[in-house]
Formats: sequence, C-alpha cells, structure tokens
Amino acid sequence: MKYGLCLAAMFCALAPAIFAMEITGIYVSGLGRTQPHIVETPLQRFIGRDAQDVDVNEVHAVIGDLGVLELLEIEMQYNDDSSGKILAVTVR
Repeated sequence: MKYGLCLAAMFCALAPAIFAMEITGIYVSGLGRTQPHIVETPLQRFIGRDAQDVDVNEVHAVIGDLGVLELLEIEMQYNDDSSGKILAVTVR
C-alpha cells in the first residue's frame, strides 16, 4: 500500500513535466506555388507556447488572414529529438 501511494505521488509530481511540451518548430505541407516562408512567418508566434494551450481557432485565423490558403488540418507532432513538439499544418 505504501509503495502504491509513493508511486502515485511521484507520477502526479512528474506528469506535468512529462506531458507538457512546448512548440519548438513549424511544419507546413500542401503548398503549391506559395513559398513556405509566407505561411511559416505568421505561425512563428506559436513557438515557445505550451502545445496544450494553443487555440486551434487562433491557428485557423492566422492561416485565414493570409487570404490565399485553406486550412485542412492542424496537429502536434513530436520533434525527432524529443525536445518539444512541432505545429504541423496542412493547407491547400
């Protein structure tokens, strides 16, 4: 019983550090003739934010304000080196 409580307490203490990751990069797919920096530059404002706190509507508004692309999908992907997450956006 003591060990179960101890493990539960350790999990509760470490869970926010394990699951809370900040956005460290941007990835845009589905671009035709549009240059990647046109979409990536306005999305840079999300770098450094906690991935759980990113509002999907805000990302949708950023893409919509560009006026040339339609947002198809937004997802958070793990970075290859596990140092954070990548905001992956698919447009057309």
